Amino acid sequence: MTDPDAPNPAPLPSRREARASEAVPRKRRRRWPWITGAIVLVVALLAGGGYLWYRNVRADLAEVTRLDDSVFPGEEERAEDATPDALNILLLGADDTGELGNDINEVTRRSDTILVLHIPADRQSVQVMSIPRDSYVEVPGYGEQKINAALSEGGVSTAVSVIEGIIGDRVDHIGIIGFDGLGKMVDVLGGVTVTNDIGFRPRLLRQNYFPEGELTLENGTQALAFVRERQSFPDGDFQRIRNQQEFIRSIVQKMLDTGALSNPVTLSNLLGEMAPYLALDNGLSNTRLVEIANELAAVPSENMTFFTIPTLGTGTEGGQSVVYLDDDWVELVGQRFAADDLDTFLVQPVEDESTE
Repeated sequence: MTDPDAPNPAPLPSRREARASEAVPRKRRRRWPWITGAIVLVVALLAGGGYLWYRNVRADLAEVTRLDDSVFPGEEERAEDATPDALNILLLGADDTGELGNDINEVTRRSDTILVLHIPADRQSVQVMSIPRDSYVEVPGYGEQKINAALSEGGVSTAVSVIEGIIGDRVDHIGIIGFDGLGKMVDVLGGVTVTNDIGFRPRLLRQNYFPEGELTLENGTQALAFVRERQSFPDGDFQRIRNQQEFIRSIVQKMLDTGALSNPVTLSNLLGEMAPYLALDNGLSNTRLVEIANELAAVPSENMTFFTIPTLGTGTEGGQSVVYLDDDWVELVGQRFAADDLDTFLVQPVEDESTE
């Protein structure tokens, strides 16, 4: 795939005839830093277990954009709150590079990264679901479109409606980060080392070549080129998702290895640099952030799972490359979200269609 937005010369004839591409979720165990890594998109959660206890945290978070209740759909348009004691946190990575302003619900930015963090009511496990940006879905009021258009077409509340339709449950909290915020983290940390699956020359930094294997991203510019690249890969956004997972895991691992999470000066610098690029709903108050972080700190590492929403592969709609979701599997995932039983679903053995 050289350009996901260009016409596909061999589109899939139908969703059901599409061959499964990462079609079923597989159980993937990660250490605790990985789950923290997912939460790094809402950095205040990452620091919540430690630095939020410091008295000057309010100053460091002063520039964080607060999302008022208008970012959630009207009550009559929302999914039933099937799991009131569980938490679903929608994490969006905005595709522009500017600071986030108070008009976040009105801007035309798209969401390049979409994660749903599920924390069950018993707080004994955590699941993180990644959704490809080109997933072809029904966007309320706008018809079938790529899922990342929900934010640009209808604002945050429309994006929430789409996600609630998929998971069959309420989105409790929202975090949005401009990609420059991740770059700022790398600058403060002095670089980060990742394991690169595929060597490539990034479109956003053509003078650089990122070889396969261990790779040091020396600054924020290189980091953004790494996490945003998709055109260099045969499977496009799927590899970009894997690269973003590796980047987030690595940056949090460096925080832990260097003691950044327990260093007030380093955390102050991180929060200060990232705050202008971060937006959180009003419900994620400082007190609430501390509560969630402390609850997550007790979750055993073997109970942390990351997976990508089941898909059928790619095709074209209206001249654009899209990703078709596997409706049957997505329905089952939604049922498990609503039943607060997602972990049980993920550990169940699944037949591999490719062997039939």
